[in-house]
Order: sequence, then C-alpha cells, then structure tokens
Amino acid sequence: MEFSSTESEESWQEDTQSSPGRKGGHTLILLCALAWRVHRALIRIEKTQFVEQTHASPYNMQVREREKSADALDVFCALRSAGVYARLVYSVKTDKDEEVSSAVEVAMGHNVLCDGMVHKKGVVVSIDSDGYVLNHTLYGPRAIAKALNHVLPHIANSTGRLSARDRKAAQALPETQKEALVHPLYRIESGRKRELIYPKGKGWVGETKEREKGGKPEEAASRARSTARRIYPISHVKKLVTAHEAAQRNMGVIKGERPYRVDRKKSKNREEETVQLYAPWQLEHLPMKQGCLVHAREIGPDEVYLVETDNVLFGEVEGGRVPEIGQRYSWETGTVERVSGGLLLRKEAYALHKERIKRAVASGLIRAHAEKHADELLNMQILSKRSQEYADILASIEEGRGG
Repeated sequence: MEFSSTESEESWQEDTQSSPGRKGGHTLILLCALAWRVHRALIRIEKTQFVEQTHASPYNMQVREREKSADALDVFCALRSAGVYARLVYSVKTDKDEEVSSAVEVAMGHNVLCDGMVHKKGVVVSIDSDGYVLNHTLYGPRAIAKALNHVLPHIANSTGRLSARDRKAAQALPETQKEALVHPLYRIESGRKRELIYPKGKGWVGETKEREKGGKPEEAASRARSTARRIYPISHVKKLVTAHEAAQRNMGVIKGERPYRVDRKKSKNREEETVQLYAPWQLEHLPMKQGCLVHAREIGPDEVYLVETDNVLFGEVEGGRVPEIGQRYSWETGTVERVSGGLLLRKEAYALHKERIKRAVASGLIRAHAEKHADELLNMQILSKRSQEYADILASIEEGRGG
C-alpha cells in the first residue's frame, strides 16, 4: 500500500530552486504546446492503418524525407505511409526557456536511428506508427511525471516494438543526486520529513556520481566519493503518515506503538504544533465492527441477503434487518463511519415475500430504463400517436369511397 503526504515538501525540491523571476506559467504553456503537437499527430494518422513493409534501408528513406521537409511530423507520416516503422518523439525541458523539440526514430534491426533532439531531462512523449503513445519522462518534475503516468504508459512498462530498448533506458541508474530525486524507479534518501528509506542497510543498487569541477583530478575523485549517495529501488521509499491520515484509509496505529518521527511546525496563528508520524509497519487495518456483513460466507445458512442499488430497493418488504456492510471515512466529521445497506432476511420470510421482491426488482429496472431512455420513449409515443391519426384518416377515406 502506498501512503501519500499532504505536506508541501512532497513536491519536487528542484521546483522550489528555480531561477529568480521565473514564472510557472511558462512551463504550463510548454506542456500545452507539447500536448497540442501530440494531438495533431494522432489526428494525422487516425484515419489510416499502418501496414509494415520491408525496405532495404529505412535510414536512407528517412534522409530523403528529411530533405523534402524539415517538419518531423511530415517525415514521420511519410515514413509511416511507406510502411516504415518509426516513432515521433516530442520533448521539452521544463527548467529552461526552450521550445518543444521533435525527433524521428527509425528501427533498423536491433539499432534505433534518431534524427533530431530528444532532451534527457524534461518531459518526453512519443507516438509510433501504430498510434501507440508512450511516456518517456525520467527526470521531469515529480508532479508532472505523476500526472503523465496516470494517462500514459511509461517506458518502464512498455509493450511496444521497442520495449526492450525502452525498458533498458528506464532501468539505467541515475548519475546525479538531482536525477535520483525524481527517477520513477530509483531514489536516494531525500531528507524529507515524510519519507524514509527502509531497509536502509541493504538492497541498494548503486551510487550517484557527482562531477566535481576544479582542482586536481585525484582531489576531484576524492570529493566525488565523499558526496556519493546510495541509490535504492523506489520500493524502499516509505511514506510516514499521521494517525488521522491512516484513519482515512481505514487503518489505525497498532496499540503500544510510539511515533516513528515527531515533526514540529508552526500553525497559522504562529503557534508551534507537533505532528506525530507513523511508519507503514506501525499501522494495521481497522477490524470490522461486530455484526458487520464482511463476506458472503458470513451469511447464515438460513438467511438470504438482498443487494440494493440506486434503482432496486426493498423498502416495501416487511421483516428482516439492514446489516452493516463496511466502513467509510467522513471528511466532515473526520471519523470512520459505519455503512449499512441491503436487506438480510430469513429464508422463511424470503419465501413469503418472494413475489413482492420480484416485482420490486422488475419495477426498479423498468423505471431506470424508462428514465435513461425518456427521450426515445417520448418520440415513440409521438410516433404512435401520429401513426394512429394517419390510420384513422386512411380509414375515413376508405369509408368515403365505399359510400
């Protein structure tokens, strides 16, 4: 289970160290420009299906197309139309005032030839000839990278034709501490109060390699070794939460556990407050209250449980009881509340009210269907009425002829 933090320090540290006077709106504009280019590329290829063909030298075709047009999108579409598997890559460096860069990658056997600029540090997205959109971001701001991972598959989980190459690129260890703070697969100890590395003594996979400038080579190497930080898989990063945040996940602090860390911060009225933080192994799932219906196997052999929905209710059925079926966290009261629903009947009562239960289910489904297709039903009623009027007119005409 992952534990999120509400502290402001959860965001990427490098974002708070930007150059003076830099406006965050510029990053947003760059991301919008990148999204627009991806959207434009998908529109260009959505109406045609890619059919791969064998060519003697895809690279030569790429060079010829580049001579015809300097636009990477035009080159990509031309190669795709010719049956060459290619990939259009857009990238943007969010820490510098630069435009969106574009490149075209062409696969030749086990090699990939890239024509253009792809930024290593920033937001990187690609579209291949099959229309598969992939997120290549490794060293971008954490908030942006997290949002991209929600909507696009990452190269660490790539299933495309270049998946082996993509996964190899994602699994390469970060070199600097700045890179290791944002890498999607590896991390170093960040020093954040809400994070810790566990286990810390084992499981590390490498060290950062800081480049020191100036001085003699042997002195620079010594300084680099002294500043090196151990790199751990991201699974070693554990989030610390308060008891209140644990309750939001229907979890509680194990009896007898002391806070793993106590943080002190100033409140809005300038008073110092203490925040008690707990590690994942100090928490446990809250037990269900007595009488709560947890699983179907807990229903007695002489009982029947009727599930209610927004459309099917059993309020008219007499007898039985409404059991507790779970718990949920209330944002208004800050507590975990019981949730009750459905109807638990003894089999004798179920047999007695079986027909009434069937009518309740049927009427609920019919009512839901009628509400969903109200416009269509109204049109059918109008059509039926007009058809009847038309039939009456035809009948009157036939009667007039007969007279």
